[in-house]
Amino acid sequence: MKNSGVNVLYVTDDWLSGASMMGLSKRRIAGILDQNLASAKIVAAVSPYLAAAVAALAPAGAAVEVIPNGCRAATTESGPSVQRTRSAALIGQLNERLDMDVLEAVLSTGTPITVIGPRTDRDPRLGQRLDDFLASPKVTWLGTLPASDLGPHLAAAGVGLTPYADNEFNRSSFPLKTLDYLAAGIPVVATDLPAVQWLDTDLVSIGATAQEFSQKVQAVLEASPNPTRESDRKRFAAQHTWQARSAGLLKLIDDVFP
Repeated sequence: MKNSGVNVLYVTDDWLSGASMMGLSKRRIAGILDQNLASAKIVAAVSPYLAAAVAALAPAGAAVEVIPNGCRAATTESGPSVQRTRSAALIGQLNERLDMDVLEAVLSTGTPITVIGPRTDRDPRLGQRLDDFLASPKVTWLGTLPASDLGPHLAAAGVGLTPYADNEFNRSSFPLKTLDYLAAGIPVVATDLPAVQWLDTDLVSIGATAQEFSQKVQAVLEASPNPTRESDRKRFAAQHTWQARSAGLLKLIDDVFP
């Protein structure tokens, strides 16, 4: 008979390094994490970088598995459903995780940017830069939208942006937006963080600096439409759905409690 219950700890973010950014107590987070690690039968983390950090805190000999974020099931029909425009899309929370140098570099080229997501910033200096960015006539900020409403906006975009700053919190993360863009069939330009290296695909262009990022965005928007590559992106995303992630988690549980 299979075990009817197992305590699984799934660490989705580096709460310790991000404590100040989120206005949380680092000491309290450390205490909760220690308790959860001590009681868990299975420990998993959202990225290899975070898994290594959690393993350093776990009881001796404890293994930390990697279960990345996923996306909704991608459709695989060939060709775009609407005419894509020479514009960029940015989805997700607007806060200190973003590399404003990157966003400002893209904006300086005159590229229209559709922004979807709430503001959760706390730093006044970052907030001022966000104010200026969102006030640009080239930026359309739609605020928070239901996931079901993202489709038409992504379908019309020419490129999706994952412009995360290179810091400890982001190095441990696995941005959902990258897979969401691919599932919509659009090209992606991302900053160079471990999660994009883990994906190991040329379907995501990497910009290591603000200038290089901006140049990659322009190159994508100037390229001719390629229905084959669009289908490739959707097929790739279909390998990284939440269904695939849940299957991996269930296998971990079965391996521990066969």
